Amino acid sequence: TGLVNGSRFCARVQRNSGQTGTGAIVVGQPLTTDQVVALRGATVSISASVRSGSNWSPTSGNLTMSLYVGTGSEAKRAGGFTSETTVATVTTALGTSSSVTQMTATGGSTVPTNSTQGELQFSFTPTGTASTNDYVEIDEVQVEIAPASTAFERRPFGAELLLCQRFYQKSFDYGTAPAQNSTPTKSMAIAQVVGAAAAQFTDKALIGVFP
Repeated sequence: TGLVNGSRFCARVQRNSGQTGTGAIVVGQPLTTDQVVALRGATVSISASVRSGSNWSPTSGNLTMSLYVGTGSEAKRAGGFTSETTVATVTTALGTSSSVTQMTATGGSTVPTNSTQGELQFSFTPTGTASTNDYVEIDEVQVEIAPASTAFERRPFGAELLLCQRFYQKSFDYGTAPAQNSTPTKSMAIAQVVGAAAAQFTDKALIGVFP
């Protein structure tokens, strides 16, 4: 569930109980070029609400949030961007079973005007063998042009869905997860037509989904 009032869900990044790997764990959201271009020449603030589990294991409980940009083609950051710049970064020490904590940072300089790729990233380095609740929860993540971070902008669900649709396509109803061998009422069905000029949609469940 969400960490704050008005939020239905949050993200949880967790080690499985008994896991012994202690390499750095990174979760990030890459930005498209048009999203990065909108930040060029501006001072940028990043913010998020976070909370740790009862077995949160990083040394000093450290969680880092950073915004990186570069000059290459849009992509995941992986090992680093082309001509990379760290726009803003903050490290917060979370105790075990922490309360909801605000992480905020404002860049000390503006986003380079030739930036074309970017990623907002959370990272931590676990220690020892994971117990049941070695996790961090993340909510209300925001990147904004501002001299200082502001309250989280909570937009209507319909507006968020419209903005997200550029990144995916599906023939299933919104609330149905894609699956193999699904019934015709849950997916798009197209009859195979060999040598014909057109194919006919046969699934009446599509009515209202694709008006």
